[in-house]
Amino acid sequence: MNPHINNNPTNETYMERAWRKCQNEPLVPIGALVTTGFLLQGLKAFHRGQTATAQKLMRGRVAAQLFTLFTVAAMAYGAFMGFRPVDRPKNMEEVLERKEKAAADN
Repeated sequence: MNPHINNNPTNETYMERAWRKCQNEPLVPIGALVTTGFLLQGLKAFHRGQTATAQKLMRGRVAAQLFTLFTVAAMAYGAFMGFRPVDRPKNMEEVLERKEKAAADN
């Protein structure tokens, strides 16, 4: 894959694309943040010598990771089967149309 080829026909910045994807699939970033929270708190408890608390937090981290994994798998299955959220753009042309409309509204 050539890094000099523009694979972004909408000319979205990285942050714009990330924000759009987070709006379309909000459970994935929420799961990632919860997983990170459990991990950091568990490491903090482990560092303080609270092994029982650290163990419980690491189990919570695993549960949060499973939730995130199942969410990603369900969304991939839904995309494969053709299910789409009502507000999600169906193709790049619709993304461009929405972007132009938003620019015209501002």
